[in-house]
Amino acid sequence: MNEININDYQPLIHLIINRFDKQFRNDLFNECYIKLFEIKNKFNPSKGTFQTFAFQHLYFHCKHFVIKNQLNKESLDEHIVDSDGEETRKIDLLESSTDLANEIETKDYLNQHSKQLTQIEKFIQKKYYEDGVSVKNIIKVYQPFHLIQNEKTIYKILKK
Repeated sequence: MNEININDYQPLIHLIINRFDKQFRNDLFNECYIKLFEIKNKFNPSKGTFQTFAFQHLYFHCKHFVIKNQLNKESLDEHIVDSDGEETRKIDLLESSTDLANEIETKDYLNQHSKQLTQIEKFIQKKYYEDGVSVKNIIKVYQPFHLIQNEKTIYKILKK
């Protein structure tokens, strides 16, 4: 097995953290860097590439971090009235973070998702997310080969 050098994945970390609000980016970079050390020993090469594995874990880790920090700004003891007129505390509506961690580790979301995509959609997502090719460059270079009509088409594919 090839040794995984964590420093080689800084561009991946930047790709992920740039999807989140600027106020969290410094913290997210540190969180991702630490998380890479944790997950590199959990990686199983027979299930795909480390980059795909890392992307999935880091993205969900960042998402959870941002949600947790946004909630910390609000009072979790605040009562909310639902549509039935019943009062519930915000804290009672939160899911367990332990369940989220188990869910991420036991399911391979990326493989399940990619099975639903066509070859062209997989190609476009790989170029954009993994190779860092901009939407305009994807259109300019690959339009004649893949019948990509415009930027809207690519953005729809990227949202899948």
